Amino acid sequence: MKKKRLTLLAIISVLFLNACFSPLSNIESKLTIRFDNSTRSLVNMDNEEYANFTHRVYLKSGSDEYIYAGEFRGASGSISISAGSYSVLVKAYDSGNKLRARGVSEETVTITLGQNKSVTIEMISTVEISNWAGLSDAIEAANEDIDRELYVYITGDITAVEDDETITSLGTVTLFAETNITINNVTFVISGGKFVMNDGITLKGSKKNSEAGGVIVKESGTFEMNGGAITEYHTRSGSGVRVEVGGTFNMKSGEIFGNEAIGFQGSSFGGGVYIDGGTFRRIGGTIYGYTEGETKSNVVKEISYNNNEEVTIAISRGHAVYAKDFSSNETRFKDTTVNTNLTFECDSDGGLKNAEGTWDNDDPGPQQPTDLVEFLKWVGEQTGTEFIYPMPENTTVEIDAYNLTEKFMNKTITLQGTPGGNQTIKLLDNGSLFTIGSSVTLILENITLEGHKDNDEVLVFIEEGTLIMNNGAKIADNNDGGVYVGGGTFIMHGGEISGNTALKNGGGVVIFEGTFTMTGGTITGNHAIETGGGVGVFYGNSGTTFTVGGTAKIFGNTSGSNNTDDNVFLNMNTLITLDTEYPPEEGMNIHVSTWSDHDNIIVASGALPEHTKYFKADMEGKLVAFREHESNGQLIIKDPDPNIQITLEIDGGIIPGGVVLVNDQSTTIDEDIELKATGSLTITVQAGFTNVMWMLNTQLVQTGGNSYTINTENCVHGVRNQLMVMVWVGTVPFSVEIYFIVEEEQ
Repeated sequence: MKKKRLTLLAIISVLFLNACFSPLSNIESKLTIRFDNSTRSLVNMDNEEYANFTHRVYLKSGSDEYIYAGEFRGASGSISISAGSYSVLVKAYDSGNKLRARGVSEETVTITLGQNKSVTIEMISTVEISNWAGLSDAIEAANEDIDRELYVYITGDITAVEDDETITSLGTVTLFAETNITINNVTFVISGGKFVMNDGITLKGSKKNSEAGGVIVKESGTFEMNGGAITEYHTRSGSGVRVEVGGTFNMKSGEIFGNEAIGFQGSSFGGGVYIDGGTFRRIGGTIYGYTEGETKSNVVKEISYNNNEEVTIAISRGHAVYAKDFSSNETRFKDTTVNTNLTFECDSDGGLKNAEGTWDNDDPGPQQPTDLVEFLKWVGEQTGTEFIYPMPENTTVEIDAYNLTEKFMNKTITLQGTPGGNQTIKLLDNGSLFTIGSSVTLILENITLEGHKDNDEVLVFIEEGTLIMNNGAKIADNNDGGVYVGGGTFIMHGGEISGNTALKNGGGVVIFEGTFTMTGGTITGNHAIETGGGVGVFYGNSGTTFTVGGTAKIFGNTSGSNNTDDNVFLNMNTLITLDTEYPPEEGMNIHVSTWSDHDNIIVASGALPEHTKYFKADMEGKLVAFREHESNGQLIIKDPDPNIQITLEIDGGIIPGGVVLVNDQSTTIDEDIELKATGSLTITVQAGFTNVMWMLNTQLVQTGGNSYTINTENCVHGVRNQLMVMVWVGTVPFSVEIYFIVEEEQ
């Protein structure tokens, strides 16, 4: 009986519960959407057009994605929903189903069973884009109306038409995507307003050397990173994000990784982020530091030269973040991964106001001055041995003559610019711009040292130290010469010495005692009142050497009132040495003359016959020739041989004579050479010539070389063709005219 009572009780309970709650299952909750701004006004539509607008509502509960919940037309509307707490997203579409505006509830909306509740949404003008043209057009439109906030909804990957394209934003722009997308090869320059990047968006660089990174924030601009990633940008400083004076970067989420800052010595900073007098706040997200072999590493790399070979190494200069201010030049940096809060705030003038968080150099120590003269004074007071002064681009600094002597002993100072950066140090008073004393090394890279026409001293005086010129360096426009080697060492790997005038000898360089080694660069356009317009080599002794190699070029220099060609002048007992580490190669061009009582040897040993083509005699009617001497190859200056021997080698034709000896300055081979339609004719010049020019049917076809092969495809068939060979021996020209007929094609 107990069992039956229990069963009956259970049935009664179920019936009671159904009776109580069944009516509630049909009760709906309603959410009413209103707007605190008119979408119609926002998208500039009249009432009739706006009547066709559709507002689609999406709900998100917790961390879930937004799910479509319903739609309505008009200025407000309601949808039925289940009880719960939601974030509300509304999208406004025009009659062509084009997204025109978007808005999200400021707070989570909680609605209970059967409740009617309203929420007010602020709509923001929105454009939907899927390609490069759409992106650039959208931001350009926002720039024209900077008071209007714009959402840019990106629906697919975007790649710039050209590598390293730049888009400038002046207004308030937010990038967002509902799926993961990538924007390739684009730099965003925030020159005003606020630029926001949300989750799902990756900015990806092209890994090419560029002056732009992922994002550059300029004065009055703010970049807010709420998610996404910035990766694979490759520039000199701040490859991920660079913040300049007056700019602000707030990082709340996302990742900055795999970027590379690379430059010449002392010019690269901040692989991930570079703060250059701006403001940076890391509140969330990750900026990767450098770990060898880690693909996500941001890295700072430095280019230097070792024996004229380019070397690239990772260097600790803010792999993740590098920050500096403008007033005291105080710096902070992080080489390790940043995943805790960091702050570096500067005022509108770039002066540091506040630095918070754990930096790798919380005690920055003495800072290197930015003013050149103050930098040199500072170097003289330091105990270190190597110092680099990175000169800003488009800068000219005027200084008085400066002595790098006792206080600079055992120190190496590099004055460094950037390729094409237009950086000049100009002499203000009279004297030598730099005097380099014992055990001091001065290195010039992409820097111009400039004198003036009223000076009465050489521009750089190497007393007993070392001067090294690398690519992009220039010593120019000084009265009384460019460089004086008076007991030290001058090494020229590259650069240029030009526009200098010596009051006596050596317009570009004069060597009285010491060594000058030139393996690259050019000395041209200099003048000497007496001798050695380019280089004057005097008083040779066991400690004085002039060495050339590589692609060194010395030409176009003059001396005397008649501007006589005078490039390298070798005084008595002076010679040229050929560099063994960097032997002469294609591109070398050295013009040379000797003292009247000189025995006319210019290279005493180590020369090869092919080296003659790299040297030209400045002495009228002379040429540079090779000769064997006691098992050593020498180069000498001599009169030309009386004959030029020309050997004609033929394939597919008949040649009269075979070998022609040219004794006169003009010779013609009268008998026509017959060539088959598919034949060829090779002419080889064998003599100590200084230059050769080849002309086919009056058209110049080749300059230089000791042979030329006529291809019958380039000739007129069935008629007489002419090949003229112009040969110079020293300054004496010879010409040979050769005629041939190519048979008609069958």
